[in-house]
Amino acid sequence: MGHGLADGHVAFLYRPDISAADLDALRAVITEVPGGVTVAGPVSNQKSAVMAVTEEKTLTCGAVDTKALTSFTTTWLDSVRG
Repeated sequence: MGHGLADGHVAFLYRPDISAADLDALRAVITEVPGGVTVAGPVSNQKSAVMAVTEEKTLTCGAVDTKALTSFTTTWLDSVRG
């Protein structure tokens, strides 16, 4: 994932024990991002439900917050695209 971050992508890290509904919601956020420049993976020792990580910023969510994740991702991608 490090190479993807250096290229301006957003990495979504999530606890593998989130509910199926939350995983579906997260999957929708990831696949509906304009330009599709995201990666995702489970992290077993992560305390927060999901984290969106860029080369410079991190959003940590106690629950899958689709609005916050979408806003964070869109804002970041717009900034790196100029």
